[in-house]
Parts: sequence; C-alpha cells; structure tokens
Amino acid sequence: MTDTDARREGRREKGTIRSALYRFDGDHCVPTCDVIVDFGGSCQGMCVVLSDELAPDFVQQLRKTFGVPSIESLVGKECYALRCWGFYNDSIEGLESVDTGKRFVLTAWRIKHFPDAKSPAINRRRYLLSEIAQHKRRWQELEVELDTLLDGYVDWSQDD
Repeated sequence: MTDTDARREGRREKGTIRSALYRFDGDHCVPTCDVIVDFGGSCQGMCVVLSDELAPDFVQQLRKTFGVPSIESLVGKECYALRCWGFYNDSIEGLESVDTGKRFVLTAWRIKHFPDAKSPAINRRRYLLSEIAQHKRRWQELEVELDTLLDGYVDWSQDD
C-alpha cells in the first residue's frame, strides 16, 4: 500500500445515509440538497446550496453514484464519507457508494460547472493565510497597548 493509499484509507469513514432530500429552503429562498450520514451514533451532513439550473445535475450525479432512481432512495444506503484531512469535524468532500464503488466528489462537480472553482486545499490555505495576517495585526495592536498601558492610567489606591 502506498502512502497515498494509506492516507486515503484514513480519510474514508463508513456510514449509512440517514436522510437525503432536495428541497427549496424557504428561509434562504434557495434550493438545497441535504445528505445526512449516520456513523453509528454520530451524524454529519453534506448540505449544498444550489441554483435552479444546477440542482438537477447535482441530484442526478448523486443518484448515478449510488444507482438509485430518486434522491429519497439514498436513505439506508451504505457509503464512505470522504474527507480531505481527517481532523475533527472535517467537512465531507464526497460520498462513495459501498454498492457501486462509484464516488461523488463535490470539488469535481463544482469544477465541472465552474472551471475556476478551487480545491479544498487552496481554500484552506487562503483561510489560514488570512488568519495569520489577522493574528499578526492583533499582535501588533496588543504590543502597542502594552507599551502605552500606563500612559493614561490612574491608580486610585495611591494617595497624592
């Protein structure tokens, strides 16, 4: 087994689809597709907000992956939740059907419709760089505050 194979195996979590539905989210006025995977006591969802134009393809690709006639037919199907990193609460990047062996991967689907879509690694890198920059700015602000802490301080416990 190669390092990549071993890493991939550690990022696949077996579960059963507890619910799957395509609906119009009235709160946000957008179509959404929700697939909830039960891992034997804990559950996690893969929820995607879609447009009216892209929703049919999304649902069709999920159905093809699992070989089912409708999105509701996904309920009860065994699958592997595919994750990119495997750290706590890592989002589900895709689903692999135990029955068919086929995979549905969000990034591949996005790139099909939006060629400029970025991978989770690029998006995570951007996020981390932004966090680092924000912490650097905050660090500088705190250093200034520390340097000037006593400039306007009044110690009321001291008599004049």
